[in-house]
Amino acid sequence: MANQGSIELVFQLDQSDIARGNADVAFGKLTPYKWVVIAASSAVFTEMFVVLIFPQMQGSGRWEELVAAGVVGLVVWPALLLVTVRWNASRTAKDLLKNSPALRGPTRWSFSDAGIQVSGPTGNSNVEWKAFIKAQETEPQFLLYPYTHIAYVIPKRYFAGQEEIRDFREMLRRNVSEAKLRAIPE
Repeated sequence: MANQGSIELVFQLDQSDIARGNADVAFGKLTPYKWVVIAASSAVFTEMFVVLIFPQMQGSGRWEELVAAGVVGLVVWPALLLVTVRWNASRTAKDLLKNSPALRGPTRWSFSDAGIQVSGPTGNSNVEWKAFIKAQETEPQFLLYPYTHIAYVIPKRYFAGQEEIRDFREMLRRNVSEAKLRAIPE
């Protein structure tokens, strides 16, 4: 059975932590179905735009140009969406670090089955697990969502090791009803 004690972390988020968290929150809403819809609608709208700008292509039998325009729409607009989300996440992270006193110093996090205790530069708080609607694990971090579009960022690099990460993962499974986490190796 997993260690059901507490896990203590002390860290200060940097701009890359916050930017990565912002991007993961934004991309977390884009399911595979939504990516397909975005790509297909981008192709269709690009086709419509090309036909409106170049009316001589209507009925010309020049289907190669229309196919090329559709492929460009299929690739370019979703790629532009990715770049825009990443850029905006980075810009927002920079502004957040500049304007948020709570992020200007190290924060102590204590996780247990009773909840989370947080002590930072601007105060202390106790948060019960039921405050979180979901938890998500990405390659470099855990995200704890108190709201749909807002998440606490917990970088994995601050854990003592893989065993502590496994214990935290199990704690999240026990306490957060919707937890999208990596499988525990047998």
